[in-house]
Amino acid sequence: MTPHVTDNQLQVQVRHQDTDALRGFDVVAEPLSSEQRNAEEVGGAVAEVVARELAYGQLPAVDDAGQFKRIVV
Repeated sequence: MTPHVTDNQLQVQVRHQDTDALRGFDVVAEPLSSEQRNAEEVGGAVAEVVARELAYGQLPAVDDAGQFKRIVV
């Protein structure tokens, strides 16, 4: 897992290499000023998405354009 912070956006890339292909997904958190969520709430939402995706094995390989699934919280 690799986190990146750019401006007001947190992106966490999750990648897994198995025998078939490189699989993974990106979780992007970009809080709106109107949401009034604090860092703990945003971090909790990102952690919940990552845990859910890993638990259910929903790690699609890249699509035809070479892009991974993108989940916005």
